[in-house]
Amino acid sequence: MDAVPANANVIFDITHAFRSIPVLVLLGAAFLRRAKNVNIRGLYYGLYRPGQAKTPIIDLTPALRLLDWLTATDKFISTGSAVELGQLLNTIQQDFYRSQRPQKEDPRPTTLKRFGTAIQQVSRSLELVRPMSLLKEDLPKLVHVSTDQLAQEVGQFAQPFGLLLDAVQQSYLPLALAGENATPDDQVRKQFRLLQWYVDKGLTLQALLLAREWTILALCLLAGYADYLDRDSREAIEEQLKAMIGYGERPGLDQPIAAYVPDAKKLADFWSCLTEYRNDLAHVQMRKNFLNSGTLENFALNDLLPTLQALFPSFCQ
Repeated sequence: MDAVPANANVIFDITHAFRSIPVLVLLGAAFLRRAKNVNIRGLYYGLYRPGQAKTPIIDLTPALRLLDWLTATDKFISTGSAVELGQLLNTIQQDFYRSQRPQKEDPRPTTLKRFGTAIQQVSRSLELVRPMSLLKEDLPKLVHVSTDQLAQEVGQFAQPFGLLLDAVQQSYLPLALAGENATPDDQVRKQFRLLQWYVDKGLTLQALLLAREWTILALCLLAGYADYLDRDSREAIEEQLKAMIGYGERPGLDQPIAAYVPDAKKLADFWSCLTEYRNDLAHVQMRKNFLNSGTLENFALNDLLPTLQALFPSFCQ
């Protein structure tokens, strides 16, 4: 580690390494790539065969790509992000056409890159809390490319991903709308599924940001505002919520939206807490009385979903 400078180009020859040393070299090479941005140009092993004038040199460099799959897999399982998996799929298809000139009858990857790009975009929309883009643009593309042909190409050209294909699809596809003609009620239910996804992944920031807007969305639909993105409609709901927690010209629980929930006091307490927590995150501790991370995580992971399910049972199925 000390001998190799950052950003170097390195070729490893493990021909004369004994027993466990090649394994350590492989792990060391992987560490250098990440920690020092080292470009591993090759990992080679000279296969000695007595009595032969020429013996082969084995290129083990692709073994490093398997470690890339390991890293990307760990990230997907722990955070739900498939950005790195998508990049690996893109690279496989690009490398195939750069290094080979397939004949017309030869199998070739045609959907790996599209699927890789699709899961990358889904991941970015999830990370940046873009539910509208996710539901109406990104997930439909993912559904379109999730075909039997994709599964076949994964088996031929991206075998490590074969172990993850079902997991990726099962994580993302349940968030997709059933079709282009989804109703506003369908959309609010899918966004609640998205909120559950954030909580399951322990993504407190995204969960609290979405929960605030989702609460307004649900109340808009219950109050008869079909266009829940309309600014005036959302502000009308927000003004009533402010009044329920003691602000505005006519504070009190007896607001019109109170008729749409089983417990007006529960809604007021929840909104007061959610607003405080969301604002605390948005201001990134740039105020004197900030909350600690444990309080925020405990609310997101333990209180958020049960409270919404109690207040809006028809939208939280």
